[in-house]
Amino acid sequence: MENQHPQLQKSRQRRGLMLMLLGTICFSAKAVFVKLSYQYNIDAVSLMTLRMGISLPIYLLIGFFVLKGSQLSKLTLSDHLKIIAFGVAGYYLASLFDLLGLQYITAGFERLILFLYPTIVLLISALFLKRSISRVEWCALVLGYIGILIVYINDAQFVGEDVTVGMLWVLGSAVTFAIYIVGSGQMFAKIGTMGFTVYAMSAASVAILIHFSLTRPIESLDVVPELWMIAVIIAVFCTVIPTFLMAEGIKWLGAPQAALVGCVGPGFTALLAYLILGEVYTWVHFLGMVLVLSAVFVIGRNKGK
Repeated sequence: MENQHPQLQKSRQRRGLMLMLLGTICFSAKAVFVKLSYQYNIDAVSLMTLRMGISLPIYLLIGFFVLKGSQLSKLTLSDHLKIIAFGVAGYYLASLFDLLGLQYITAGFERLILFLYPTIVLLISALFLKRSISRVEWCALVLGYIGILIVYINDAQFVGEDVTVGMLWVLGSAVTFAIYIVGSGQMFAKIGTMGFTVYAMSAASVAILIHFSLTRPIESLDVVPELWMIAVIIAVFCTVIPTFLMAEGIKWLGAPQAALVGCVGPGFTALLAYLILGEVYTWVHFLGMVLVLSAVFVIGRNKGK
């Protein structure tokens, strides 16, 4: 009996590692498929509407089995408003800003900027939750942003000022997602990780559908079959599946270890972008990625402690 507990723990860690790894790979591929979709002259809002419109019925179906009436009845009006607000911030605004940014920068650079969100979480926690930042974490923060600056200066020489516009949009995406991470943790105990994911993603889906209906004609969704196929891949394999895989991975591994597993994301995106999109990947991009991942690794390890 004494040996069963360590074996059970290892089994859970392996399961969590596999789920988190698969979820990270699926989620990281999103940027590449978004770049492919822009070849068909679709705008960010219309593409996001296709993505969320396909995702919403799946989330509602899963929510039918995951969300229990007893869970929802325990939520106060304030709880409902918080979940909706976090969902809109983390999956509507963050996704919209991300797709807008991808019109101007490479998929590899986009993933690097997005991956700064743990450092932004740290800064938000320090500013609003009075969480102290250690000297090691300050060094990690500086390293991470130096990495982004190096890639930015390199890309700006070849692409021009569009890189600045794209970088700022994606940085805004990272900030809104960090707000979601900081604020949503308190709701997990009330509704569960899976229930919160369904609720938040459904709220974000409704928000983008409203946005589309107010700003675009319905004819904007009359797209070629190839674009529908890409939208289905983004919705199912790069949105729905990874949200649940990563939620379960965090459950088995714990948030700090799960964040470290997520370090494979930028590297995988860069590889896919090189193979599929033909994006240039130089030693400058590699150096920037190493600095950013080092920063995330240090901050994740300190959180684990």
